[in-house]
Amino acid sequence: MLGACLVAPITGTALARVVVRHMREDWALLRGRAPAAPAARPAGAPLALDGERRTLIDQLTDARRAFLPTRRTTLVSTFKTIAVTRTLLLGVAVAMIGISCAAIAFNPVLGVPLLILSVYATRQAYANWRLAWNNYEASKEGKPTSPMGASALGHVLFDQYKRDRDVLPVTDATPRATDAELQMKAVNRTAAVNVVSLSASIATGAVGIANVAGAMLPAVAGAVRHGIRGAGAVLVGPTETAAQYYSDYRVGQQAEATPQGVGPSQDPFNARCEQAWRSFLDAQSEAKAEYVAALAEYQARWPMLTFATPHVGQGDPLDVEPLLRWSRETRQFDQLSTWISGVAPNGRDWARHLFDDLVAIEITRNRLRSHHVVQGGAACVLTGLAYGL
Repeated sequence: MLGACLVAPITGTALARVVVRHMREDWALLRGRAPAAPAARPAGAPLALDGERRTLIDQLTDARRAFLPTRRTTLVSTFKTIAVTRTLLLGVAVAMIGISCAAIAFNPVLGVPLLILSVYATRQAYANWRLAWNNYEASKEGKPTSPMGASALGHVLFDQYKRDRDVLPVTDATPRATDAELQMKAVNRTAAVNVVSLSASIATGAVGIANVAGAMLPAVAGAVRHGIRGAGAVLVGPTETAAQYYSDYRVGQQAEATPQGVGPSQDPFNARCEQAWRSFLDAQSEAKAEYVAALAEYQARWPMLTFATPHVGQGDPLDVEPLLRWSRETRQFDQLSTWISGVAPNGRDWARHLFDDLVAIEITRNRLRSHHVVQGGAACVLTGLAYGL
């Protein structure tokens, strides 16, 4: 609850509501009662697709069913690396609590803020550690993993935002936020919290450096503290980021590789998806126009993200690379039938819903990884300055 209150100016009451809900669930378990299940949204009638739409869904489903087991092998290895690094980071966080407690004995004014930040960081490190190992176990069993990676704060915010959305009345005239929009909202709040906590840690660390230089704190304790902190941020963050980038690269290679065997079903994943998407767009002129308009719109809105990669020698101005990437990376594939049926939520066409999801995937990945790099760089500078003094 203390952590929820500390970050309330950024996250609002969402995190506090999560803590209260968990307290109620724990109290219900202690009393021998099952926790109340969240109210389920009414299920709509199954969509009856026909023609090119049904063919597209069937072909993409077959391609994903054949490709996902191969992709899972790479993801399991990556999730294991992340889980191990999160274990190391948890050990670093626990060690920081000990150093902060020692600092209180020498300088309570400095030691108390250090201890509060260390306890908060350790709680987050523990939650991230649990989520990382849950992701690893889920990936081994072929179950869904968190779209927020190993960020426990982002995970609980995303889950709470979805709960808040799903309890809205079905007849509410206000457009419902999509999962992609809620995911981007969660990652933005998480990035803001990370920046603030990192700034606070650097600020107290700078004071600690000054105190080390002025002999107000024992030099050994200061050196150990900054050494542990620097090693955790510099070694763990880049290792995790490098593993994720390699995983993306490896999955892209696997999507282009030709499996063993012969026949259309043994074509590479990208080739099967490209054929399915091009056949659909060629047969559906309206859908093709919506895709072209959405591609131009999102390239203009998000110039830092690469949505299209032209096929060399293709000769066709229509680039379906974003559709291939979405087909292999999305967690919302089951929503595609709703989007292309013409009854997509919020009155938006299927292509914009698809690009919303793709943007959410890219933003989540890039911002969480960028935080690792920034944190590692800041810790490296602060550690070097501490040892220099």
